[in-house]
Amino acid sequence: MEPVAFYTLVAGSVFVLIAGFMRPNGYMQLPFLTAAVYLGWILPQLWSIRQTYSSTAAADLTLLHIFSLGCLLFTVLGWRMGVRSRSQAPINDPLTDKSLVVICTILTVFVWIMVFGMGARALEERTSVRRQNIWH
Repeated sequence: MEPVAFYTLVAGSVFVLIAGFMRPNGYMQLPFLTAAVYLGWILPQLWSIRQTYSSTAAADLTLLHIFSLGCLLFTVLGWRMGVRSRSQAPINDPLTDKSLVVICTILTVFVWIMVFGMGARALEERTSVRRQNIWH
């Protein structure tokens, strides 16, 4: 099942990329750019994982491929729905520049706290790798 899921993800990425080239300005739309990232970065990473991990991780890897394919497909679906709804009715954006600055500041502080929190752990703890299989 794992090779089927991987090659389905490859085919889906290629299909979205080619479909983006077929539309006017499609190469500047989110689905095309997402498929380009999948083909240029995510799929090579997944291929590397497939080559290095044993067959015991095949179920987890299949699930990762299926989730990745779902993300790609729902990106396309969400883009289509958003473009279609925008042409029918204007969308009032409740966010102002000030509220965006506040949100970004809160998220930045949160990330800094997490980075410092992870850095405060002992070096042995940070570099140790423990694989816990939560699916079985």
